[in-house]
Amino acid sequence: MLEVEAGELLLVRFSPMNVPKLVEDAEDSADELVARGEKPIYSISTFGLVKTPDASVEDLIVRICAEAPCGGKTIWLTTGSALTEAGFEPRLSEPPPHHYDVVLGERLLVSDVERLVKSFEPGREKNPAWRKKRS
Repeated sequence: MLEVEAGELLLVRFSPMNVPKLVEDAEDSADELVARGEKPIYSISTFGLVKTPDASVEDLIVRICAEAPCGGKTIWLTTGSALTEAGFEPRLSEPPPHHYDVVLGERLLVSDVERLVKSFEPGREKNPAWRKKRS
């Protein structure tokens, strides 16, 4: 289980977590901005919560997975600081609640997407809300 200190942002990425699909998702996010007349910024969708001293990592994961409007059998976890250290910017972008974009930048580089996948891959877990959402 990923260790997260109090005050740290825990981020959850739902499927898919592969380079071709993430490139497609990043292109879609930039296209949405252009459609609104904004500058294109490539980003990947995640959900996150800041850990409080009284919450466990498991509590945060369960809450995010239960409340997020997406799902899948598998989730990938990382922290905001780990992404920042890898050169990415997690940015709160609600709605929906707890939604964060992981900003890749103004240009979409496959090498950045590959690095992002590597940042999340060690945190691969089963989604604790998977069976509940399917019911």
